Amino acid sequence: MRGRHHNIFYYFRGPSKTAGSAQAQEEAQHRQVEDNTTKALVNLLEYAEPELTASFLKRFVPLASLDGLDERSYHLQGGPQAPAENAWLLGLSVLGKVDPKAGQAPTEGGSRIDAAIHLPGGSLMLIEVKVVEYLDPHQLARHSKEWQLPLPPVDHSAWPDGAPWGLARWTDVYEWASAADDAAREPVSRFLLDQFREYLQLVGLAPFAGFRDEHFQWLALPAGQRSWDIQAEIKAHLRTMWEAILERLAPDEAQRLGEIHANQLPLDATVAAAQTNWGEYGVNITVELTPDELQVNLVGWNAPQAELLQAWLAPDGHVRSDAAIENLELAVFRRRPYNYAQKGTGKKSWWQKERFEPADRQPVGELAGKPLAALAAGWRDDADPSWEKLSYHLRRAWPRTAAVAAGPDLVPDLVETVRALLPLLAQINPTFPDASA
Repeated sequence: MRGRHHNIFYYFRGPSKTAGSAQAQEEAQHRQVEDNTTKALVNLLEYAEPELTASFLKRFVPLASLDGLDERSYHLQGGPQAPAENAWLLGLSVLGKVDPKAGQAPTEGGSRIDAAIHLPGGSLMLIEVKVVEYLDPHQLARHSKEWQLPLPPVDHSAWPDGAPWGLARWTDVYEWASAADDAAREPVSRFLLDQFREYLQLVGLAPFAGFRDEHFQWLALPAGQRSWDIQAEIKAHLRTMWEAILERLAPDEAQRLGEIHANQLPLDATVAAAQTNWGEYGVNITVELTPDELQVNLVGWNAPQAELLQAWLAPDGHVRSDAAIENLELAVFRRRPYNYAQKGTGKKSWWQKERFEPADRQPVGELAGKPLAALAAGWRDDADPSWEKLSYHLRRAWPRTAAVAAGPDLVPDLVETVRALLPLLAQINPTFPDASA
């Protein structure tokens, strides 16, 4: 693919360094991507042939009137007032869902809609854009109040047919743009559609097309040479990759994976990761990107998780011989508290911002039958568990070159691996009435 800035919708964002904490910088970058993506969609519709706007409206608000199409207008960060009965609110996000954990909240507060398409005498389409997994139901409620729409129930599954609100995924928008390309009559429209689809691929909002070499390279760079725009792309690609996996699993298999969560990715990170079963007790399945590999890991990281995985791996004290894991690797890590250098000074260990390093990595088949205690003694540098803990990954990995070359064709292998790990997840994790306990 060409350089990202050769795409007319991929705007230069200026200096990569901004003031504030890493979290504030990351949030600022996400807002930048949201603004750029909103502008890309509006520019596509405004400068292409009118039939493209009609097609977009029919696809995402099928009950909206198309009267006034020839006098249409497009708006960013606002829109004109129109009769409430002709207004529609569309929310776009990675998952096309509202945040299930947001709960009920008052509707007081401001409302600045991201974009609007107005057809005088016809409809007003209001568009709220998110480039993360979920939309904020409280924000949608404030928009509804501002534009004199009924307030939507917090549970979007309770929205009635024909309601003036709608939700869609960015992959739905990408698929609409692909279908619209076949019907477009003007060369300019086809060019804009091609550029728009490429833009969604670049920022990770299109159906998963694989990781690019620059994503791995970003993790190999010194922190001072990394940019937040590539960081945002990596996290978005991890989310769409998991979506591609979930779509190919049976509904009951996908349900067992719980909530998928893209983990924090600071500029000094050595690993980018997105895990299953977020907020649940026990081990999880995590896809990780390192400078050299793409990995699918069954993860026992913190102490309770590691104890569960260790007990299952060696139920009688010896590493099990099991066809289900003989082709996987066991990766072992030493974890140490942030203040490890203060050991012996009377200070207590402080496990926030922990440090870790690899201790061992071997095929599980070669460890079968060996005593785990003897193996673990060799993996440790410090026998004091308050200052050093062991963590485990059961892993399948693909070298960087193979992962990049495979692109989206890697998805079937990822699905096969996740499906093979699901029974282990069920065997290792105990069942709790309250998973947060």
